[in-house]
Parts: sequence; structure tokens; C-alpha cells
Amino acid sequence: MRATFHIYLPRIDAPMEAEDEQPAPLPRGHETVLLVEDQLEVRELTGRILRELGYRVIEAANGESALKLAQTRTSTWC
Repeated sequence: MRATFHIYLPRIDAPMEAEDEQPAPLPRGHETVLLVEDQLEVRELTGRILRELGYRVIEAANGESALKLAQTRTSTWC
């Protein structure tokens, strides 16, 4: 079985202008984030990115660990 797709894009005769705008800065935070992720590499990368953006990150490898952390650390998260 074979499928054929046709995609029609509008024609633009004018040349595209280069955008000189700088991208908007990423939002920064100061809150505490409970990061729950079972894949170590994903958790480490996400935690690093959040810390670079100013967040305090508490990491858990699974839901059970996250619940234990939430029960024991609620007073120190703010």
C-alpha cells in the first residue's frame, strides 16, 4: 500500500526580512520545586536547568519518595 500527500504552501514574492529582535529572557524563580522523575539523566538535567533559573530543587526518583519528602519537609520548602 502506498500513500501520496500533496502539501500546498502559499507563495510569497517579497523577500523575508531578518529579525533583529532578541528572544525574551527566560523567567526566573525563587520558589521550591519538587522534581519527581524516575530516569536519573532526565532528573539531573531538569534539576540543573531549574537551578540555573533560580529555583530551589528537591529531587525524588519516584512517587513514593516524593510523598515521603513532602511529608517531612513541608516546613522548610518556602
